[in-house]
Amino acid sequence: MARAGKTFYQAARLLPAAVRGDVVQLYAFCRTVDDIADDTTQPIPERRDALSGIAVALEMADVDALHTAGWWLGCSRRRLRAAAILVRAALADLQQVQPASVEGVVEYAFGVAGSVGLMMADVLRARDEGTAAAVALGCAMQLSNICRDVAEDARTGRVYLPASAVAAGEVYRALQAGDPGAVRAVCTATRQLLARADALYALAYSGILTLPWRTRWSILAAGMCYREIGLEVGRDVRRSWQRRTVVSRGRKLQLIALAGLRLLLPRFWWPRPPAAWPGLLSNAARTEARRLGVAR
Repeated sequence: MARAGKTFYQAARLLPAAVRGDVVQLYAFCRTVDDIADDTTQPIPERRDALSGIAVALEMADVDALHTAGWWLGCSRRRLRAAAILVRAALADLQQVQPASVEGVVEYAFGVAGSVGLMMADVLRARDEGTAAAVALGCAMQLSNICRDVAEDARTGRVYLPASAVAAGEVYRALQAGDPGAVRAVCTATRQLLARADALYALAYSGILTLPWRTRWSILAAGMCYREIGLEVGRDVRRSWQRRTVVSRGRKLQLIALAGLRLLLPRFWWPRPPAAWPGLLSNAARTEARRLGVAR
């Protein structure tokens, strides 16, 4: 975690020891699934077979098989189902199909990250009414990632910006040739996703109080640090194509301190949940969320 997920690592250090180990193991599971999907040294059929085997074990709730394979997820049915959604989303991502719309991007984010938020809520023992906020936080973080990694993803043949706003060819023309029209289209599409991410962050923050009090600081700090990535990208989208956008250690420490202050003085800043929830999700993601008991 310290090497591959620096923002998560800083936030995890604020967690009580009783749950920190479980969170790190959950992070390891999610990271390994991601690494299997992204391992370009292995043929796609081999990666597909590996992920399919994990997905089947999760969907059958075959805890013994999972433990034998070295996977740790606890025994919660909801956690296993959410993990299966994550793995199936990683499988679908092997096809490298550009999402058609903003809703399609959010649906992808729900699969690969909203599911992680749901597992985290389960690990941290959030109240049931906080699960929607957990899903929103995962989706928001993934949208921040997508906006930050436009150039990096394009180098691997992936475009996650919505096709309704910018075609894949325009993304490559913007990055490789600096075509002015293509650059404007990519910047507009990026800011569209950042706006959706902000609405999801607002929902996520409104659910922090459903967590046990000892875990709130870590999760709020993680959300604020990740949102800062999107804010940096939005200030100069083109600059984010030249080098990976990062939040400095000093700024992270400021945000961690601010998160603590907000928890001490919640009535001066606490946001109300957006009225559009669960309209912030796509139709398919909303249907899956209902199955998991997240959205009505």
